[in-house]
Amino acid sequence: PSTKVVCYKCALRIFKELAYQYRAAMKKKDILPVALRNRENCYYGKQCRTQYSKPAHAQKFNHACEQLRY
Repeated sequence: PSTKVVCYKCALRIFKELAYQYRAAMKKKDILPVALRNRENCYYGKQCRTQYSKPAHAQKFNHACEQLRY
């Protein structure tokens, strides 16, 4: 166990990145439900702001990917 202490904001950022890495590393065919397997990647990936404001967009596209457009 680590004895390092981090603030809440930093800990949350680290946890979010770990959760993203875990989700991105999942093999589509082995773990993910059928509804999630065939989604197209969003051009903005995990950086997409629309996924938080438009549920239909979040459900239509995969956001566990890197950004393709800048």
